[in-house]
Amino acid sequence: MAKLSFAQFFIAALVFSALSAWPHAEAEKLCHEDIRFENCTKQVCVGKCKSSHGDLFREANCEQDYFRPEKFCGCYYHC
Repeated sequence: MAKLSFAQFFIAALVFSALSAWPHAEAEKLCHEDIRFENCTKQVCVGKCKSSHGDLFREANCEQDYFRPEKFCGCYYHC
């Protein structure tokens, strides 16, 4: 195993310290809204979500309701 000089150890410690303190991007915080209409399709769902949330819109999916046989449109957007 190679030995580090004091200077090498000091530089390695500074680099590690700087990297661990580097600001990390926060995860996108998304809100969710259900829009119910008959015969959910991805294209219609995306259109309805974009018209409701504009630039805040991020994603839309037709999702299965746990208690009913039909699907609903799930909109995800920036809070």
